[in-house]
Amino acid sequence: MAAVLVMLALDYTRVGLLLLFYGVGVQLIARAVLEWTDGVPTFYWRLLLGAGIIILISSFHLIS
Repeated sequence: MAAVLVMLALDYTRVGLLLLFYGVGVQLIARAVLEWTDGVPTFYWRLLLGAGIIILISSFHLIS
């Protein structure tokens, strides 16, 4: 999955970059949920970072 997203992003298309950053955001959220046992602060930082990336990329996509 990651390799496909990188190949799409290397095309320098808006869709490829959008998919790449969505993948990064979703991966951060998934890692936060799976590593809940590492501690609450780690969970919240990863969750906020992943959600922030997805929201930021979505807003850029809607604006342009």
